[in-house]
Amino acid sequence: MKHFLPLFFLICSISLFANNGDKDPVKKDNKKNEIKWMTFEEAWEASKKEPKKILVDIYTDWCGPCKMMNKNTFGNEDIAKYINRNYYPVKLNAEMQDTVKIEGEVYTFVPYGRRGMHMLAGALMQDSKGYPTITIINEERQIVQAIPGYQNIINMDKILHYFAEDHYKTTAYNIFEKSFISRLVPKN
Repeated sequence: MKHFLPLFFLICSISLFANNGDKDPVKKDNKKNEIKWMTFEEAWEASKKEPKKILVDIYTDWCGPCKMMNKNTFGNEDIAKYINRNYYPVKLNAEMQDTVKIEGEVYTFVPYGRRGMHMLAGALMQDSKGYPTITIINEERQIVQAIPGYQNIINMDKILHYFAEDHYKTTAYNIFEKSFISRLVPKN
């Protein structure tokens, strides 16, 4: 028992020291560079007051590519800054149970099979059948495009600029894509 107390205090001291390491200012700054996700209702209302496009990340909790995109793409500082500056970003779980009310319309979860889908996610995904799907909504709150599949930072950078800068109104994406040079460098 005599040897246990000094060992206990040593472990506590190490734990306290390790926790103080979490107060690193660089880590605090990274929090500022995260995407400021909103609910769909918050983004909808914000776009009425100050028009800006809405970017909706439609995902599920069990989707591996969704988790990878959240970490690798949305976790990128440059992507996060660009999204925060040019879009109202929304994370929408396609299997959420919450009721969403927009402009008098009520969207609920519809169970089927082993899972089900939220009606809002289904409406925003249009013909897309997979997760993740990114949906872009314009300033008039109309769906412009639903983009299925995992997007790395280079592809996401192209997509973000294409819609935020209104290139989609005058230029086909395949033409824009050939001329756009991303300033981002993927991590190895």
